[in-house]
Amino acid sequence: MILDGKRVVLISGNLFVEPELLYPRYRLEEAGAKVTVATLGKNPIKGLYGYPVNPDSDIASLKVEDFDAVFTPGGWSPYELRRDQKTLEFVRNMYEKNNVIASICRGVLLLVSAGIMRGKRATTWIDVVDDLKNSGAIFEDSAVVRDGNIVTSRVPSDLPKFLPVLIEAIKG
Repeated sequence: MILDGKRVVLISGNLFVEPELLYPRYRLEEAGAKVTVATLGKNPIKGLYGYPVNPDSDIASLKVEDFDAVFTPGGWSPYELRRDQKTLEFVRNMYEKNNVIASICRGVLLLVSAGIMRGKRATTWIDVVDDLKNSGAIFEDSAVVRDGNIVTSRVPSDLPKFLPVLIEAIKG
């Protein structure tokens, strides 16, 4: 499979948007990647529509050398995650190691708070465009934007365009 041997961590918390976590998770697994879901703590998380997801790991125990990519879905969970210094440090370290960093919708807030967006082209959900611009990023209203090792998307209906670009980025 195209992503055999690749390792991806999905970082999320409660009130994630189900299609933005589940569709990428299963699509990346279908492509051969080993996918780990990490949260703050080890308790199950629930999406906006109540769908539960059991985590595989606590974010605090993640090691950059164990992963090729990090992905964060949108919803309300990025607001909680962006206040956690261990989460921001992990994302920043993944970026510095030139690993793939990906987000959809409000997930870009984690990248903004990690301080990695200055001068980068990106897209996001309309509600957080100002946050993205204020971080020094260049906003593009497109289904998917790839700038080097950063891949971003806007909304669930963009997933069919986003995931092939993400898979290609992870493949290297």
